[in-house]
Amino acid sequence: MSSGNNNDFYKLTFAQREGMDELPEPMRLNHIPQKFKQAVWLAVDLVLDQASDEARKEGGIAGLAYYDIFSSEPNIGTILHDYEFELLEQFHDDISSYTRISDCRSFFKGLICDNTDDNYHRILTVIEFALRHEACPETLYDSLIDAFNGTPVAYFVEEIAGLPTIVPRISHEAGESTRQAIKVIQQGGLGGVSVHLRQAAEHINTEQYADAVADSISAVESVARQVAPEAKTLGQALKVLEKMEVITNQQLKDGFEKLYAYTNSEKGIRHALMDDARSNVGVDEAVFMFGACASFAAYLASKHRQMAQ
Repeated sequence: MSSGNNNDFYKLTFAQREGMDELPEPMRLNHIPQKFKQAVWLAVDLVLDQASDEARKEGGIAGLAYYDIFSSEPNIGTILHDYEFELLEQFHDDISSYTRISDCRSFFKGLICDNTDDNYHRILTVIEFALRHEACPETLYDSLIDAFNGTPVAYFVEEIAGLPTIVPRISHEAGESTRQAIKVIQQGGLGGVSVHLRQAAEHINTEQYADAVADSISAVESVARQVAPEAKTLGQALKVLEKMEVITNQQLKDGFEKLYAYTNSEKGIRHALMDDARSNVGVDEAVFMFGACASFAAYLASKHRQMAQ
């Protein structure tokens, strides 16, 4: 059994190694990753635990049993009551009881643990409603925003017209374009390129965004050097490919030269791998570079096949 030198490759799942897995989590619309669910449930549970502690102090067991949903204090029970009444348009006498802390906990735990295909929109709808509600505790609001910013989810929160609004990081078209690009690379038999992209996807899913960008640009470098073997860097390969008329668009070449320069600059990605604090690389930069590099690598692979015919 060979141990192999590339440990990162063996961290990937079988489906990822075989190219059968989905796009990185932040590019998968209509999907909520487990890490995001964990972060949301933790945020809610902490607030409810705090409410439990306050109830014990005020009324002992009786206080713990009942939760005044019409309290003037920030209150999750109020949010859930209004969610059913205002958003779901339930009749007032059909609304579930959220007077118990356990009722609120059961609602959210059931929501988070529901793994049906279409539940993602219900989770996001409840979260957006909570973020916009005047009774949303500040700690819950901050924790939910942190969940969007700190986990690989395909959505983020932007304030639009004065209201927190959940919006997608990419379009469906962009995701499909990236999928097609990866297929072109796989069909071209460019195994090394596929490995870099799989590793980039894995890094995005584990929030190692600088590593993801480095692997994404390495995918382009790998295919460029296969097309132009005499080149030692992507920059040199781009010049060779231009002379070979593989790249015929000057703006396209200039664009990737600038992206490559960014990853090699003093505060860019490859230097920053030694000190992540020096780089300003987040999920959006990593997702953009993954899609852009997959598309450019596919473009070079397609051109290479045309040359070989």
